[in-house]
Amino acid sequence: MKIKYQKDMVFHISKDFMPLLGACIDDAHPNEATGLLFGNIKQFKVGDDYQYHYYVRRFECVESSHKSPIAFLLNNDEFLFEMVYNIEQVEGFKVIGIFHSHPSGLYPSSVDHYYMQLFYESGILKFKHLIWIIMDSQNKDAKAFLLYEGDLTEIVLAID
Repeated sequence: MKIKYQKDMVFHISKDFMPLLGACIDDAHPNEATGLLFGNIKQFKVGDDYQYHYYVRRFECVESSHKSPIAFLLNNDEFLFEMVYNIEQVEGFKVIGIFHSHPSGLYPSSVDHYYMQLFYESGILKFKHLIWIIMDSQNKDAKAFLLYEGDLTEIVLAID
């Protein structure tokens, strides 16, 4: 699977969130952990081009509907839509990313890629450009990905 790289998109996670992501992984062990990342997106004009910066302001660890060390599933639609709606309405943050862990490794699996395509093609604008944060359960390294113009693309992950 070929992965492109897009330096004009940056996903910012405060270092204060990293222990929360790690705890989510530890709680789900030996299975994949999953959660939703909420925040805002800012566009900056740089010369003749634009940069898009995603800023995480809230993290919610979400129990997977399918407990497995090699896959996760979020299919409790009513719960998820209610969570997203409440955080958007009360705190003003939108869902900007999906977090999940891998037992080892940082790159999207074929299953991840399939679900990224489903979200991208869902017709629901808020899900089209979700950033997927994948964290290695062993060393807690992470990378950020999305489907950009239909291509699997790695973006900059900044832990500030």
